[in-house]
Amino acid sequence: MVAGRAGPPRGWLSRYYGEKRPVASLAASRRGPVPLRIVSLLSAGPAAVKVEAHLWTISAAGRETRIRLGDGGLAVLEAGPVEPPRT
Repeated sequence: MVAGRAGPPRGWLSRYYGEKRPVASLAASRRGPVPLRIVSLLSAGPAAVKVEAHLWTISAAGRETRIRLGDGGLAVLEAGPVEPPRT
């Protein structure tokens, strides 16, 4: 993760000529067999991720999303508020 690096240039936002400001930039590399699937999770706050085979459960900010990620692609199974535990 870098922001505002001069050499090589990376991590800059320039919406107008002559203006630039540093912004976060992430780069990753990997050597290994293909195909490769990379999953990025962006959250406004801390998130918990649970993975069981192809089923992913992501909890953040009082909401929970369940997705299935397999050979057929991505399918959202459920998304909504976290249900309180039943007593």
